[in-house]
Amino acid sequence: MTDVEKERINRLYEALEARQRAKPPTIRELPTEERKAYMAELQRRTRAKAKAAAEDGRVEARTKTIRDALADAALIILASGAPGADAIEKLVGIAFAGRPGVAGTVRAKARAGAIRPKLLTPDVLKAATSKSALAILDRAPDVAPDPGDEIIS
Repeated sequence: MTDVEKERINRLYEALEARQRAKPPTIRELPTEERKAYMAELQRRTRAKAKAAAEDGRVEARTKTIRDALADAALIILASGAPGADAIEKLVGIAFAGRPGVAGTVRAKARAGAIRPKLLTPDVLKAATSKSALAILDRAPDVAPDPGDEIIS
C-alpha cells in the first residue's frame, strides 16, 4: 500500500468518525432525565392521538386493538358457525391444552352471547358497507343455543 493510499484511507476514516460524532444521541444514550421527559412527551402524544381517533369514531391500529379485532372476528365466526368455526375451536383447545372443556365452553358462550365482541359490535357491523360483514351479522342473531344444549360455566 502506497503512502497516498494510506493517506486517503486515513482521511476517509477521519471523515466517518466526524460524521458519527455529529449524529444526535439515540434515546438510549440520553441522560436519564432527558430520556424520561422524551418518553413522557411521546406517551402524551400517543394518548392524544388515540383520544382524537376515539372521538372521531376510529380505532388506532395498535397491537392491542388488532388482537381485539381478531378475537372479535373469531367470536363472531364461532357464534355463527361460519366456515372456520371448527378450526377456531380446535385452536382454542390447543391454547388451553390442559383444560379440555374450555374450547367447547367458549363456543357455547359465544353462541349464547355471554362473550361479546369489543370492537366488532352489532352497531359497527350494521354500519359496515361490506356485504360479507353484513352476511355474518345476519347469521349471528340466530345462534341462540338450542333448549337441549348444555352451557358449561
